[in-house]
Amino acid sequence: MSNIDAKKLALMPSALRILADDIQSPDDIPAMCLRDAADMIEALALNAGYCKPRYTIELEMNLINGNDGRGHAWYRTAKWRKDIEELLRAGNHVCFVLVDHPPPIWLRISRLMAKGQRYYDEGTLGRGNSKELIDSLKACGWFPDDSREYIRRVEFRQLHQSITKREKPGVLIEMFDWIE
Repeated sequence: MSNIDAKKLALMPSALRILADDIQSPDDIPAMCLRDAADMIEALALNAGYCKPRYTIELEMNLINGNDGRGHAWYRTAKWRKDIEELLRAGNHVCFVLVDHPPPIWLRISRLMAKGQRYYDEGTLGRGNSKELIDSLKACGWFPDDSREYIRRVEFRQLHQSITKREKPGVLIEMFDWIE
């Protein structure tokens, strides 16, 4: 592993997930194998110290995919944002940006599946209440704004219950320094 460039290693899991989405197969086995390989490479990279998150938190909440649509009413999404912010503050997951212009970051948001939950379609994973989650992180001081100036990438993934061993659904949020 010492001969692998950190940037190339960081890109491998995303490439494997894109390949998993594009693969044509009569069943889900090849796509699941590619996603598992992506998770293993990420774990190796983290353990080897190539890409360590600046912050990591785990919340007891269900990341939804938004397949039922947002509609035209704002009150449901406003309630999601308020509830998520309360979860963050209750767990003392409040950060304070100490510089006027912090360096850009990237976020990885992982849906931690509980027993009996099924995989969402990969294309819908970033919909649902993930926007409210990012807005809540901003409100708790993780970054000054959720524009591209501060957040260069948001990556979504799902971790099956066989990996998480969870009884209740959760969300793992990791913030990494952006490497140009």
